[in-house]
Amino acid sequence: MAVALARAGERVIIFRGLLDLGDRTEDKRLKARVYLLAAACLGHATSLDPAVRQEVQQRAATLIPPGNEEEARALAEVGPLILNLLPGPDEVGDVAAFHVVIAATHIKSDAAVAFLARFAEHPFLLVRSQLSWAWSRFDTARYAEEIIARLDPANLNYAIRSDDQLRQLNRLGLEPESLDIRAGVSLEALVSYISRHRSTRLMLSNDAVSDLGFLDGHTELRSLVIGACPALVDVTALSGLSIRHLDITGAGSDMDLHPVSQLRTLETLRISGPSGLEWSPQDLPVQAPLNSLSVSEEARAKRGLEGLGDLTQLTSLTLNPPSSPASTDDWEEIRGLSRLTDLSTTAASLETLPATALLSSVSSLSLIGGGGERVVQAAVNRLAQAFPGLILCEITGDMTAEGDVDLSPLAGLPHLRRLSLAIDRDRVRGIGTLPSWVDLHLL
Repeated sequence: MAVALARAGERVIIFRGLLDLGDRTEDKRLKARVYLLAAACLGHATSLDPAVRQEVQQRAATLIPPGNEEEARALAEVGPLILNLLPGPDEVGDVAAFHVVIAATHIKSDAAVAFLARFAEHPFLLVRSQLSWAWSRFDTARYAEEIIARLDPANLNYAIRSDDQLRQLNRLGLEPESLDIRAGVSLEALVSYISRHRSTRLMLSNDAVSDLGFLDGHTELRSLVIGACPALVDVTALSGLSIRHLDITGAGSDMDLHPVSQLRTLETLRISGPSGLEWSPQDLPVQAPLNSLSVSEEARAKRGLEGLGDLTQLTSLTLNPPSSPASTDDWEEIRGLSRLTDLSTTAASLETLPATALLSSVSSLSLIGGGGERVVQAAVNRLAQAFPGLILCEITGDMTAEGDVDLSPLAGLPHLRRLSLAIDRDRVRGIGTLPSWVDLHLL
């Protein structure tokens, strides 16, 4: 109001004062707030020295559109003021539109909904995903009508955090192929919705779920991600599904993963959980076209890797430290995987690899350090003989601050193209022995 009522000279004083304040402060958030306040006031300055107007616009241009996700969230702290300054969907590219939407979704106001509705038909998946994620931050019904109902559902995960959101999907006749059920959805509402709708992808992170019985008969389901479901212990219902992709995080030792063995169409499997969660290759579907297996966090193989060699379709295998091969028998199981191209295990596990072992099909190897450079050096010494087909090699993890690693044994890998090692360059020897085409990355 002061800007609108001020005379031309007074307006210059007001804007100069704002710019000086923004220029002097070391606080980035305050600087942004002041610059944006000045930019917002330009609309009330019917006449203003062109030089001053240009200075204000130049300061604002350093903030809008935000250059990354962090800048977008910081910009949102300025509040609804920025909504009149942010560009619309036709004024920026896909990535910039994503950053703009991040900023707007972090402003809890009715004005933000109206602004975001302009992006509802944007084709970029990250923009649509951000709009879906933000649903719970605004009035459920209005946001559903103005934004959710207009989103292109292709490859989009609909994040659901309340029973009311499920009711809105029903009311608007929306049947998403991919649902992401979060905490806040009651078991009753989930079961009711699932019984009347068929999704091909489902993600669960919900405190109320103790078993998967509500999935009985859902033969359309192709992908299932079980995240933070601390009450879930019974996964028996898995055996009746036709899923191709399973990502399961167990909460503890009470979960029996044997029903996974009945998944005859399974192609990829990821198992993760605390130290109490046990798995066994013998509980995995030998008859399935399983090509990728990943074990992470602290889940442990309860009988070693016995039976792993029967999974003959595996091309990618990632084993966490508790599940990495600990004996020659374990390595024999891995050697039986004739199609294996990608392997991740611990560097220490190579100590039990038989001296004559050959895994020529492996072209990408990731070794998790631990035990310092002694263990890493021992592993490096084995690679050329045991993995002659390596193209990519990565060694990460714990290394002590003493001792060097000699890379010269890797000069015998004729196909090696990329090598990454988590160690300082001044502790690495033998770099000059590597072929010139090797792309070397050091810490």
